Amino acid sequence: MVRGHRVLLMVFGLILVEGCLKKQHWEVAPPIWPRYVVEGVVLDSVSHQPIWEAEVILVPIRMLFPDSMQPETTYTDAQGYFQFPSIPAAWLAVFVYHDAYKPIEGKNLVVQRDRYIELYMAPRIAKGSRSSPRPGGSPPQHQWKDVNRRP
Repeated sequence: MVRGHRVLLMVFGLILVEGCLKKQHWEVAPPIWPRYVVEGVVLDSVSHQPIWEAEVILVPIRMLFPDSMQPETTYTDAQGYFQFPSIPAAWLAVFVYHDAYKPIEGKNLVVQRDRYIELYMAPRIAKGSRSSPRPGGSPPQHQWKDVNRRP
């Protein structure tokens, strides 16, 4: 009789444990890959004044960790400042658009640490204008400056 109770308790215990295991989703949490801040300013290449409401887009080319990323978009503020607060390690293409400036398309950026960049946009020349915006010079070109203010 005692033996029968032990078997019953063992069977009941196994059923209870199995039910608990089914309720618990014993899934392994995905690894947390490092994330970084990409920030900077967009400036006029002639006057070096900030460009307000420029659209800055980061497009992933190749991820450095098995992480996924969709294109990220933000706009500059009145000081030309933009920030992407949580970007995975990746090789990215940077695109910048503003109606009054020539677009910057496909500048490469490798993110393996926090990055601070300066982007200089060349003004569009008005249609019908043959003169250069700079006296005696050619039209300004895009410039790209990677300033690593953060270690």
